[in-house]
Amino acid sequence: MAKRNKGLNAEKISDLFGFDLEEVKTKVDEYVPPQNVGLEIDAISSYIYKPGLWYDRVCKICGRAFVASYRYVSLCSTTCRKKEMEHLGLRWDPTRTVEQKYTDLGIEPPGIIPPEALQALIRIGKRYAEHVDPQ
Repeated sequence: MAKRNKGLNAEKISDLFGFDLEEVKTKVDEYVPPQNVGLEIDAISSYIYKPGLWYDRVCKICGRAFVASYRYVSLCSTTCRKKEMEHLGLRWDPTRTVEQKYTDLGIEPPGIIPPEALQALIRIGKRYAEHVDPQ
């Protein structure tokens, strides 16, 4: 039976290519898997068409406004989730798939619109409102 490839960690990448280990660790920690981008796009689309189903939130780590599909989501991004987990003494691994993080636990992943996307939507809404004829 073939062994499963566990991929490269920061130390292996640093050794193989001669990069600075701390810089590689930072880049690995900031990596957002492509499936998370798809979730964000779906969340934004849902929010545009059904904003009443979403909850206005303030991130308890960075203090910025965001919206979420669950009432009790309190963190706006992978970066803030990672910081919260570190505060609790746990390591949040953003490279794990959504299935590994949520579905294996029987939990539906929350839809989250991060602060930057929310601000962009607000700007678009304001521009749209300026051009709508209130009849």
